[in-house]
Amino acid sequence: MFWNHRNNVRNRMLSAVVAISMLLALLPAMADDAGANEGGACTFGYTWTDSLLPAPTVGYDWIEISGTGTNTGVTGDDSYGGPYMIGFDFSFFGNTYNEFYVSTNGIITFGSGSTTYSNQNIPVTTNPDNLLAVYWDDMCVDYSVYNNGIIYYETRGASPNQQLVVEWWEISRLGTYDLMTFEAVLNETGEIWFQYATLNGMTGSSATVGIENVDGTDACSYSYNTASLSDNMSVRFTLPPVTIESDQEGYALPGEDEPYTLTVTNNLGFTDSFDLTAVSENGWTVTFYDSTGTVPLVDTNGDPGGHPDTGDIAAGSSVTIVAKVTVPMSPGVSSDVTNVTATSFINPMESDMCTLTTHVLSQLGSSHGDHGQDDTGNGKFDWLVIEAEVNVSVAGTFNVLCDMYNQAVTIYVTSGSNNTALGAGLQTVWIFLDGMTINSRGVDGPYTVYLYLYDEFWNFHDSATYLTAAYSADDFQCMAEFEPPHSDSGNDTDALQLRYDVFMAAVEILVFGQYRGRRLWFGRHRPWCLGTTFLYWPCAFSTTFGSGTT
Repeated sequence: MFWNHRNNVRNRMLSAVVAISMLLALLPAMADDAGANEGGACTFGYTWTDSLLPAPTVGYDWIEISGTGTNTGVTGDDSYGGPYMIGFDFSFFGNTYNEFYVSTNGIITFGSGSTTYSNQNIPVTTNPDNLLAVYWDDMCVDYSVYNNGIIYYETRGASPNQQLVVEWWEISRLGTYDLMTFEAVLNETGEIWFQYATLNGMTGSSATVGIENVDGTDACSYSYNTASLSDNMSVRFTLPPVTIESDQEGYALPGEDEPYTLTVTNNLGFTDSFDLTAVSENGWTVTFYDSTGTVPLVDTNGDPGGHPDTGDIAAGSSVTIVAKVTVPMSPGVSSDVTNVTATSFINPMESDMCTLTTHVLSQLGSSHGDHGQDDTGNGKFDWLVIEAEVNVSVAGTFNVLCDMYNQAVTIYVTSGSNNTALGAGLQTVWIFLDGMTINSRGVDGPYTVYLYLYDEFWNFHDSATYLTAAYSADDFQCMAEFEPPHSDSGNDTDALQLRYDVFMAAVEILVFGQYRGRRLWFGRHRPWCLGTTFLYWPCAFSTTFGSGTT
């Protein structure tokens, strides 16, 4: 039933995490404190409220079970016991449990027990996870001469307001004689309370207090290694009474719907339905559907406004709905913000809201084109111009990009873009691709072009593929090329016989830089490779060949 490890008092760090996952049913003295301030909000939605001033605060109402509860039998140092029955289905971070484990080190866990004494700053993915850290520290129970403590548990009340109480009675930190009594209360409705009756000055300076989810990725932490606790004090962990989540962004063309999948959760502690309303800043239409997105939701509870609603949701349960935002045919704006609210039918003071941001998509057309452009008048294309057709829904600044490959898309050739302001409607955007780059790649067309459309904030709108006309790489301007006619002449340096042949080559260089011209002379018997001449823009170059037998 329990695991016990005893050893001598060890010299180790006094640090701990009290992980007690316990849900407390609303006690009469606490019922009036539901509106207290919140802190430590986690991703899942849990927040904490304590009983300390300043107000608003929650109440403190100790539940003593040392005379009525069941002794877990867990004693010693770094021991745990379980599983023990909770007595009802308990929802914790979205999972349901009916059993728990308890540790001498002030934690409650679900799924498995833990002997870990060294507390951690939660959330942390190392074990233990899935825990309630009521007072996680290096503690001991009925161990050696330090205390005669006991850990009790008891399930109280009737459904749907049952409570599980787990009490650490007169235990102490390892190596001390200062007796401590504290408890965790798990409420069938989902609330968790930690209560501290007597701490004898052990105020949490080496302890962890909070709750953590199943894999240690989310937690609602009250304190870590902080003197935050005191006698006759309580900390409540709750979820919002109702949640609708989550905030989302979407994209749609004019005249189309953008669907958003939302989850409505009832944490009120009783079955209720929730009225759904939507307010668009631009008056766009919003329609609510069931989880399939095909059946419109209607008013089932007869609320005064006749709003569509979720239908009944049991306490602690959730339903999925779909909200469809319709983009008008002439939206006039590039985006819209819609606030969707779920309101309790039984208690209209309880509600939650999420925000849906819908962007209006523009798209690429289907009639793209291309042409070569010769700026220098030498018969070579300085640019390959891609004519991208764009259908703009709302005027704005757009980025049109393209990547160009050979037809089989096995060789990359070049890329280009155009950032430009466009009005609404169908229009053409030119993207200039450098002709010299195309020539240097040596790849003939037609070319496969991938087009991409983004807005000024680089939100993606559309993509398309286009095949250009046929081109040769030689149709495009090169960086340098020979320009005939060339010439040569003999050079007699000693007036005796011809010693050198001077070859004059005409070269056109269009890009400033340093080039090399290699020369090779072929005689009747063998070729002579006589080196390299360096060229600079603009220039023509000559080269001299030495004599040889021809």
